[in-house]
Amino acid sequence: MTMKVGLKLVMLLLLGAAPLVRASADTNTFAVLECKGQTFTNARISSVTAAYAIVFFDGGGKKVPLSDLPPFLQERYGYDPAKAEQSIAAEKQKKEALAQAYAEQAALEASTQGDRQKVRVLKILGNYIGDTHCEIEASGSHEEVLMAGGDFSPIQEYYSKLETLESDAAAIQGTKSGQGSRRSRRAAAMAGVTPQNNAAYASLIAAQLKAMKTQGTNLTTIYASPTTRKYANLPIWTYLGKAAP
Repeated sequence: MTMKVGLKLVMLLLLGAAPLVRASADTNTFAVLECKGQTFTNARISSVTAAYAIVFFDGGGKKVPLSDLPPFLQERYGYDPAKAEQSIAAEKQKKEALAQAYAEQAALEASTQGDRQKVRVLKILGNYIGDTHCEIEASGSHEEVLMAGGDFSPIQEYYSKLETLESDAAAIQGTKSGQGSRRSRRAAAMAGVTPQNNAAYASLIAAQLKAMKTQGTNLTTIYASPTTRKYANLPIWTYLGKAAP
C-alpha cells in the first residue's frame, strides 16, 4: 500500500513538473538574444509571422527577420525560407495595393473639388460626424453647408460674445425708451443700467460692438472650396485655412 502511494506521488510530481520543463524550454524571454549582426538585452519575442519576429528589448522594439534568429529559434518557430519569401512578397503586394487605393481616393477627391474661394462664416449651426454645419456667404449668396476640416470653435465663441453684446445693447435701448421686452428690461436691471448711467453704458457697449465686428470680419473669413458631394442634403465644402487679414 505504501509503495502504491509512493509511486502515485512520484507520478503526480512528474506530471506537475512536465509543464514547467516545457515552459522553460519554450520561453520567449532572453537575458541576451544574439541575432545575426545584432544583440538584444532583456529581449522578449512577442509575435512571429512566417518571415519576421517582433522583438522588444531594452531600448525599444524591432521587426527581425526569422533568418537572423539563432538556429534553435528558427527551428522552434518553424522557419521555412520559401514560406518567408512568399510572406514578404504578399506583404509588399498588400502595401502597394493600399498605396494605390489612397492615390485613387486622393485623385477622386481632387476631381470633385472646386476652386479655392474666400468665404465668410455667418453662423455655426451644429456638427455632423466631425464636419461643421454652418451658414456661409460665398460669391454674394448665402448657403448652409457642411465644412470638412478646420477648428471653428473660435468663430463659435466670437458669435456667442457678439450675441451677448447685442442683447445688452437692446436692453439699454429698451430702458432708454421705456419700452423693450420684459427680458431686455430684466437684463438691463441685472447689468445695473439706469436712466442716470444709461448713456455711458450705451457708449461702452457700442464701442465694444464696433471693435468686435471689425475683428469678426477677419476672424470669420476663411478659404474653402466646394465639392460635388453632399451629406444629409447639405453641400460639402473643404476647409483650406484662415484668410489673411
